[in-house]
Amino acid sequence: MADSGEMSSSDNNNYKEALNLLTQAVGILESNNSGKESADITSSEGKSPLTTSSTPGTPSEMSRLFPFFWSRSTTSSGSGRSSRRPTPYFKPKETWTHNFICLAEKDVLSIPGREEKMSLKESGLGEKNIVFSDKKGNFAYIQGVLERQFPKLKAGGGFELLRSCGGRRQLELITMPAHGYDIPYLKQTLGQAIAYIRPLQRDLDMSPVPAAEVGFLVLKLLKKA
Repeated sequence: MADSGEMSSSDNNNYKEALNLLTQAVGILESNNSGKESADITSSEGKSPLTTSSTPGTPSEMSRLFPFFWSRSTTSSGSGRSSRRPTPYFKPKETWTHNFICLAEKDVLSIPGREEKMSLKESGLGEKNIVFSDKKGNFAYIQGVLERQFPKLKAGGGFELLRSCGGRRQLELITMPAHGYDIPYLKQTLGQAIAYIRPLQRDLDMSPVPAAEVGFLVLKLLKKA
C-alpha cells in the first residue's frame, strides 16, 4: 500500500509540473501575440515607422514591385541614346523618263496602228523611252534631246506634241506656252500618257534605216549619254 501511495504522489507531482510548464508556454505565446498586435497598431497609427527590408521608392523596392518596367527604364536611361530610329534621307530624282512616239506626217490626227508603228520603227522613228537628265529643262533642251533620239526630226521644220483623247484613237494638240515646252509643264500635262511628236512643216522621210546605220546611231547615243 505504501508503494501505491508513493506512486500516486509521484504521478501527481509530474502532472503538476507538466501543467505548470504548459501554463508558462501559454503565457509566453500570449505575450508575444500581444506585443505583435501592439506593434501593428502603433505602426498603422503612424506612431512608430515599420521596419522593412527596403525603403519604398528606392531602386531595389521599385525593381521588386515592377521588374519589367524598371529593367526597361534603367536600360534606356543608362544607354544615353534615343530609341527613335533616324529618318532615312530621301533624295528626289534629278531625271525625267517618258515614252515618246515620233510620227512622220505633219497632218496626222490619229494614233498609229501596229503595222504603222513597225514601219516608223524601221525608219528610225516610232516609240522610244527617253530619259531627260535635267528635270527642269527648257524648250531648247527638250528639242536637242528629241532630235538626238530622232535625227530625221530635224528635217520637219520644227515639231509639236500631242496626246491621246481619252479612250479614243484620236490625238489632241498639247498647247505650247509662250516660252515653249519645258519639262515641268510636260510632266504636269502628260502624266502617264504617251507623248506623240508630229513634224510641224514637212513630212519626215520614211525610208528604212540600214541596220549598220541604226547600230552607229545607237553607239553615238550611248557615247553622249
